[in-house]
Amino acid sequence: MTTSTKILSGGLHAAFAAMAIAAFSVSAHAAGLNQITVQGSTVQTVGRDAATGAPIQETTVKVAVSYDPATLTTDSGVKLLKAKVVDAARQACDSADPLTDDDGTCLREAVGSAQDQIARVVTQARSNTNG
Repeated sequence: MTTSTKILSGGLHAAFAAMAIAAFSVSAHAAGLNQITVQGSTVQTVGRDAATGAPIQETTVKVAVSYDPATLTTDSGVKLLKAKVVDAARQACDSADPLTDDDGTCLREAVGSAQDQIARVVTQARSNTNG
């Protein structure tokens, strides 16, 4: 791979990530407040800082997952939300680095980034129906 190809490839990564963020941000804004944010990230060198020569690394994509609090009062509703989170994590990881296959690390970390949020919204939904 030539130097110009590497620079173009890095630019393409950034362009894909920017498009994904814009697309998911628009859908997230329209969906309302009942959302969980899934963050997928891959570390890659996309260039070098002109002043210091230090590598510029990391691409991060956040995807919003909408949910209906009423569905979280049932186990099947929680399973559905968890499945949506896995799908969103897959999208985030694919968007963060569309030219490289994930070894599973990005997906695990992205799903993990949403676990506390899932627990919190499930607890809140169930406490609202009980009391």
